[in-house]
This record gives sequence, C-alpha cells and structure tokens, in this order.
Amino acid sequence: MKEVQDINERDIYTLINGNTADRELLSKISQGLDKAGIYYRIFARIKAAHSTAIKLIEKEDKYKGRKKGMQDIIGVRVALYYHDDILVCKKILSSMFQLIPEDSEEDVPKAENFSPIRRNFVFHLPDDIIELFPQYLWENYRIEKTFELQLRTIFSEGWYEVEHDVRYKHREEWKDKKYYEYHRGLNSINATLEVCDHEIVRCLEDLAYDCYKQGEIQRMLRYKLRIHFEKEDISNELISAMNSTDSFVKKIYQMDRGEILCCISHPEMTHLLKTMENIIFLCNELHIQNSSIRNLASPLLLNKLNKGIRAFKNIKEE
Repeated sequence: MKEVQDINERDIYTLINGNTADRELLSKISQGLDKAGIYYRIFARIKAAHSTAIKLIEKEDKYKGRKKGMQDIIGVRVALYYHDDILVCKKILSSMFQLIPEDSEEDVPKAENFSPIRRNFVFHLPDDIIELFPQYLWENYRIEKTFELQLRTIFSEGWYEVEHDVRYKHREEWKDKKYYEYHRGLNSINATLEVCDHEIVRCLEDLAYDCYKQGEIQRMLRYKLRIHFEKEDISNELISAMNSTDSFVKKIYQMDRGEILCCISHPEMTHLLKTMENIIFLCNELHIQNSSIRNLASPLLLNKLNKGIRAFKNIKEE
C-alpha cells in the first residue's frame, strides 16, 4: 500500500483515465429505477486523478486509523422529482447492491431548524464493475471497492450545487462570525425548497383523492402513483368490474404507494409492462384478492405477478 510520499497523481490518472465504470454503474441503477417508473435525474462520475490524490493525502491518518480507504472512487447522485420517492429509491437500490450502513449518513430532520439533510449511502461495487479497474488500483492505494450514492430531490439538487461551490469549498472561511447571517440566508432558501417538495406531493395527493371521490379511476391512479405509465387505458370491462365490486377502488386508493413501486421493481417481476391495467391486477394479487378482478387477467400475467409477489414478500420478511 503506497504511503503519502509515494502517491503519484499521474500514476492514478493512468489507472482511471478512460474508464467506463461510472457509465456502467449508472446504467445498472437506471434500470432498477426505470423498472419502478420513478421520475428522476441521475449523475455519475469517476473521481478525477487530482481529487483522488489530494483526498488520499489529506485523509491518510483517517484511513489508517479506521483501516478503510477512500470510498467514493465512483460517485452517483440521484435527484428525484418527489420527496416521498427517497425511501422508495433507497429500498430499491438496497435490493440491488449491498449497503454498508455503518459508513452511510442519513440525517434525521430536526424540528427546531432547517439544516441541509444529508442522504449519503455507501454500497459495495458489483464484481463486474470492480473488474473494469486495474487490480493495481485496489492493491496499491487506500481505495475501497465501493461507491457513494447521494439521494436528493430536484429542488435540493439545485441548492446543493450552489452551496457546494459557494460555501462547502470555502468552509474554513465561512466559520467567521461575519458570515452568520449569510449562513442563515442560504439555509432559509433550503427551508423554502423543502416546503416546496412537500407541497408538490400534498397537492397531487389531494388531487388523487378528489379524482377517487369523483370516480375517475385513471386520473386517481396517475396522481396517486406518479410514475411513468407505458399505457393508461383501462378496458370498460375492468372499470365495470372495479365499480361493481364493493370498496375495490377504495382499497386500491388506500394501498401504500411505496410498497407498490418496490414490488414492481423487484428482480423477479420480469418484463412487467407498467400499464394501468397491470398495476390494478398487481394490487389485487398483492393484497385485495378479488376473484372477479382476477378472472379478467390472463393466466400468463397472473403467473408472472404471483411469482414476483412471492419473491418480494420473502425479501420483506427477512
């Protein structure tokens, strides 16, 4: 393992330059989130050679002390449209990659202030991504076979981009008391954006409830689930069966959105088209178990749904 005096930026550059590991990892993550239909934007990068060398030098004592090295050779940020997708996204990614809880940071919001909330998670890199790097990198530098993933909302992503360059990069300077009111100013902007995050979801949840009360099933599902549907049409036969079955639509409306999305994204739920009809049949098999609705689904679809649901429920019980 190279010591501080032996760390060579040019050497690191040759080991990571032109590597496609960040794009490969981004593709894997995107596939999992796309399966759930979540709205998001994603960014990934391999840490630049200069930044890597500086970090290895500056944190040499820390890495020696805890016997762990730099954990973000690949960094990923996922910016979500809706704040309630943060937990859903974390669950989906934790089912895809091995989370390292002790190295992850997830702040608990405080009632008395609106400090920025960190949601930084460290995962083990998949073997096929590790193999894209030269073995020499892992053997000779204090770099872990891990990646760091940050979860944010679209609103907070914009704020963090500005805050990182303006305040974080110059944090020693900002410790001066004369910056106090500017600290408050930046944090108050963050507070406003957090309110916006919650208000958007509340507004769409209220709209979903209004659509439910008006018997507008398609619109209710669109605003309740807030995902990319591949097809929104629902057959008249299925709508008639739902309306004639006591409390069926109400039970669909009351189901947990996060559970539905996590179930859709499960690896065993293979090649399931995210149509409204398929989601209705999934909800029925997952909890409601109405035979009239089940009889309208094809045997092939039912087999696929129940195979995926069984696997999903086993994971939940572990």
